[in-house]
Parts: sequence; structure tokens; C-alpha cells
Amino acid sequence: MFLDYYLGASAGKHNFDLDFDRGFDINAAGDYRYFAYYGGVAVSGDIERGSMKFSPRVGLDLAYTNGADVNVTASNEYRSETGKARLDAMNGGRLYGEIDFLKELESATSEERTLGFTPLAFCDQAIGETEVHCGYGARINYSEMDLSSGDKLTLSFGVEATKQTTSQSFGLAYEQSIFGGLGRSSTGVTMSQTMKPAVSYNVNVDF
Repeated sequence: MFLDYYLGASAGKHNFDLDFDRGFDINAAGDYRYFAYYGGVAVSGDIERGSMKFSPRVGLDLAYTNGADVNVTASNEYRSETGKARLDAMNGGRLYGEIDFLKELESATSEERTLGFTPLAFCDQAIGETEVHCGYGARINYSEMDLSSGDKLTLSFGVEATKQTTSQSFGLAYEQSIFGGLGRSSTGVTMSQTMKPAVSYNVNVDF
């Protein structure tokens, strides 16, 4: 039995420049800074049967932002006004249960190849919303690891569905061993069904 948990935070600044047609053009431009906080906990276990490994997991992810003060200037060809607006505090979360089915594939002695399939069920409350939507989904992962260097390449595809929405995602990640094996770095690219890519870089160090 394993207990996993994490805490995180982020900060950012958003700029906007919008035009509205109200019989005449109105421009709204401005910016705001925000802080967001994240946390999660999960309980999991591993069961091995030959070349197969089963890993059930139940977890909870939470997110919170305390809002932001928005600086905005509204203008048209005749006048301009500057003021402030307030974005309220928002929170969100996900409760989920899943089972990883991991199969070792035949490969050369210098590498390890695995194929994984993960069915899951979840309940989501998106940040800024009050309704909770429950659904189901699945992920497929294929990975190759160089046993001599510890480098690992992973391809993934996932789909999730509720009564209201259906979404798909694609991912590519490359992991490397760092600090003499005390940690790992991971560079990833994910893409949703809107075809908007997101790039991430993570460093994990064991103490």
C-alpha cells in the first residue's frame, strides 16, 4: 500500500485586449495577476501476476485561487475610462478511482518496453463552477526505457466523458535520471482535442 501526496503553487499575469461592437466599437484592455494553490492525495497498491502488474488507485485533487484585482481601461473614439474590477476566489477538485493494467513487452536486454491500459471513474468540479460532473474514461500508455541510462520515452492517449462533455488528449514525455540517480527530470508535450499544445518541465528529487 502506498500513500502519495503533493502540494504546489503558481503565479502569473494575464493581459487582455478585447473589442466589442455596440453599434460603435468599444475596446477593453488591461491585466491582472493571480496566485493559485494545488494539493492532492492518493492511496494505491501493486499486484503482480507474471509479466502483468495491476495498480488500483483512489485519489483527490484540489485547486484554489483567492481571486484577483483587474486593471481595465474601456475606450471608444470619444472617451476613455480606467477602473478596477474584482475576480472572486474560486476552487475546484477531482475525486477519482482507477486501475492501471501494465504489461511488459518482449524487448532487447538493454531496454524495457511496457504497454498500459487504465480505466477510470471520476467526479469533477471545474474551477469557477458550482456543479459537479461525474463520468468515466480510459488511458493507453506505451513506454520504452533504456536500462543503462534510465532514459524513458512515453506516448499516451486518453479519453474522458460525462453526460455534458467528451474530451480526448495526446501526450509525449521524455524522462532522464539526474543527480546520480537521486531524481528525474521530465519534459512533456500534451495536446487536447482543441489542438492547443501545452509544454511542461518537471524535476523530482528524492530526499
